[in-house]
Amino acid sequence: MKNNVFDTGKGRFTHKVRSICEVHREIYDEIFLALYENDPILLERLTVLLNESWGMGVRMDRRLSEIRDAPQSSLEPNDVATVEVKRKMRNEISERILRKTPA
Repeated sequence: MKNNVFDTGKGRFTHKVRSICEVHREIYDEIFLALYENDPILLERLTVLLNESWGMGVRMDRRLSEIRDAPQSSLEPNDVATVEVKRKMRNEISERILRKTPA
């Protein structure tokens, strides 16, 4: 899948502004950290929906940027330190899971 919020290559960098993509990543971090051990079936169902909405958000963000030609400074600041902690935890767990899964 081209746009995949689960891709461990994405989300390595935490943006200083809160774009729709950054908020989707934060939502995924929270869902993943809460459910990866407790309810993997629900995690999978939510991941499918979140991936769909994330792809839509990417397209919407690009289109809105084209229309309004808005500078990045018009976006709200992001709590980078807090997000990076959760992002790191999620990526470490994701990489462990991916190493266990046969290709």
